[in-house]
Amino acid sequence: MSLVTVLLIVAAGIVVLVLALVVGLVALQLIWRSRSRPTPATPPAPAPAPAPAPAPAPAAAAPAPAAAAPAAGRKRPMVEEDDDDDVTVITVSVDGLFPTKTAEPVRVDPFEAFSRERTNEGETVPIVTDPEAESDGPTLVSKVFLVSAAGQSDTGRRRSENQDRYAVLEDHHLYVVADGMGGYQGGEIAAQLACDTIMEAFREQRFDFELPDDVSRRAGELAVAIQMANRAIHERAAAVPELNSMGTTVVCARFAPRNDRLYIGHVGDSRCYRLRHGEFRQLTTDHTMGNLGFGGNVAHQLSRALGVDPGVKVDLLLCRPRIDDVYVFCSDGLTKMVKDDAVIARVLTEEQDLEKAVQRLVRMANNAGGKDNVTVVLVAVRDVAGFRSALQV
Repeated sequence: MSLVTVLLIVAAGIVVLVLALVVGLVALQLIWRSRSRPTPATPPAPAPAPAPAPAPAPAAAAPAPAAAAPAAGRKRPMVEEDDDDDVTVITVSVDGLFPTKTAEPVRVDPFEAFSRERTNEGETVPIVTDPEAESDGPTLVSKVFLVSAAGQSDTGRRRSENQDRYAVLEDHHLYVVADGMGGYQGGEIAAQLACDTIMEAFREQRFDFELPDDVSRRAGELAVAIQMANRAIHERAAAVPELNSMGTTVVCARFAPRNDRLYIGHVGDSRCYRLRHGEFRQLTTDHTMGNLGFGGNVAHQLSRALGVDPGVKVDLLLCRPRIDDVYVFCSDGLTKMVKDDAVIARVLTEEQDLEKAVQRLVRMANNAGGKDNVTVVLVAVRDVAGFRSALQV
């Protein structure tokens, strides 16, 4: 074998050895990568679809508020535009209300109060001014709508005491209905506290919480006044053991004639209805377990009431009143006994005298069984001519 042949054999062996070494290194690297890569988690089997929640009882075409995403650092209210663009539903959480450092009363200009003006016919009619108007002067009645009201509360046929209350503050076009609950006279105490606290807040223009910045001033004052009532009831119940189970519903309305607005605040199942051009519609949505999706014996229990907790969520409705609208604010003593909305609407249509209409509705509830206290407040929106006609009825 020649020297050249030997050298070729040696070179070929070296090449084979190098190739084997390279192949081995590549194989080791692939094995290391496969072991260091995380094993993907096996996706869990899909959970079985939950059984559908029992459908809540319908609430007479009442709008349901929809949740909105909260802003950072502060909860925002839930806002939903109703299909009728003159009603907006807003839920204001107590988390959005903060105690003020001072609770000084706000001075009200005398022109912001209810006053009267003599007409050419010699009669006196109301004039209304708006605190947010560009001018501080009064506005003649011919430029604004007017409201007239009537109310009645009755014990009913089955109850020994009346735990309903209502209140009217004409200077502020404010109307309140409360339906109390709780033993040892707790219901009537809670309902009276709610009315008194809300009335006092507006009468003295003293609001113990900062107004929420998510709504107008008028709507914010209404929400704060209701929260003040909630606190007053809760503190009284905590101080008197016999009253620890008391609470109340509330529905209240604040008309702003110059601003063409109506602000409604409510907690619980006391309701507001509106009759407009023959259409009778429930504007509020009951705060009941049924409307949260629960059925059975708990469906009619309240999911929200004043006095139960230190804070409460308040539903606010922002509406545009129209001439000849009639608004009904009532406890459930009316709607549980007179269940046909068409019957209530017919009474409102037939009776132009609000006092007579209220009396008929209360009498109908009692004739249907009168199982609960019944309270009805009617508020009619009128122009000047309509207001004068109502005075002459």
